[in-house]
Amino acid sequence: MTLKVILLALLATSFASGQGETTSAIAGQVTDATGSGIQGARITAIGAGDRLTRSTTADDAGRFRFPQLKPGSYSVQAAAAGFEEHLEQTRGHVARLEEIFDALGEKPTGKKCAGMAGLVKEGEEIMDEDFSPEVMDAALISAAQRVEHYEIAAYGCVSSWAQLLGESEANALLEKTLEEEKETDLKLTELSEEINVEAKGSSEGGGEGEEEEEESGQAVPNRKAKSARA
Repeated sequence: MTLKVILLALLATSFASGQGETTSAIAGQVTDATGSGIQGARITAIGAGDRLTRSTTADDAGRFRFPQLKPGSYSVQAAAAGFEEHLEQTRGHVARLEEIFDALGEKPTGKKCAGMAGLVKEGEEIMDEDFSPEVMDAALISAAQRVEHYEIAAYGCVSSWAQLLGESEANALLEKTLEEEKETDLKLTELSEEINVEAKGSSEGGGEGEEEEEESGQAVPNRKAKSARA
């Protein structure tokens, strides 16, 4: 879902009891496109000066608070629980690949993937569109699933190759990653079933009875009523 961090107090100054020591606090709320609080969202505050990271979890209303901070500038980031989980999974995928390379006596090297770069660029272009929040959520899920399908195809191929070459340990590790990618894709599909209905309603409602008149006198649909296609 679209995440919006509302900082209710960027810098609330108080004094530590009996010490005259100045401290600060950051409080806010994480909401989705409808304005509802997102329970369990992971909030991270990063100090611009000391670069120390503080983390907390939003309550059932999406509220969070960082007390007793040193005064200064902070970068605040929010991630829904599902995205945080997938990030941890991705780190695990990298660790498995490193384990496979190590077992084969090979050194992994980086190479830019033109296919993935194209998918990322498409996602960035979607974010620049003037969609309603509901349509934007549906479009972003579609973009995320294209990435998942690309990864599923890649891991499926190398897993089959490892099996054919008799690399059973590598095959087992790759199969674990493949199954996790499939599970993520399934979760996105389940999420899209609700989001797509909301996007359809938003698109239809936005264009109903709102037509623009051209100089020729012909009516054209309101251009704000955009929809996303997978």
